Amino acid sequence: MTTTTRSAVVTAPFSGKLVPLSEVPDETFASGVLGKGIAIEPSDGLFCSPVDGTVETIAETKHAIGFAADNDLEILVHVGLETVSLKGEGFEIFVKEGDKVKAGQPVAKVDLDLIRSRSLKTITSIVLTVDNGPADILHGGANGHNGCDVAAAHLH
Repeated sequence: MTTTTRSAVVTAPFSGKLVPLSEVPDETFASGVLGKGIAIEPSDGLFCSPVDGTVETIAETKHAIGFAADNDLEILVHVGLETVSLKGEGFEIFVKEGDKVKAGQPVAKVDLDLIRSRSLKTITSIVLTVDNGPADILHGGANGHNGCDVAAAHLH
């Protein structure tokens, strides 16, 4: 029996401080029920693609974008907590579903000050959403910068 290992490098969708997903103050993300990943506390509002691939889904409320990486991994970037309540306010999307993107390419602009002014959290979860078996998410450093490698996903 042959075991196939796939790897994907995920770049920071925002500049900011990296945080373990388990520390996101939302049980859905922290528990890993949506998948393994990492989080980032954005320091600016430029949202860039975390992978080379395709924009698969954009939430109607613009607060989350799903990406299909060129190696078939699926990544969800969910901006903030309870930001669905903004109904798209504060989010300017630059892409549409089906668009090809490169890691580090701007896909949206997010008004972080608006989110904070509504007493919402800006912490952003980056989640590997397809269960392809055991996975290791490795990340280095305390800070991420748009388009810089922040994590590697190894699927066994």
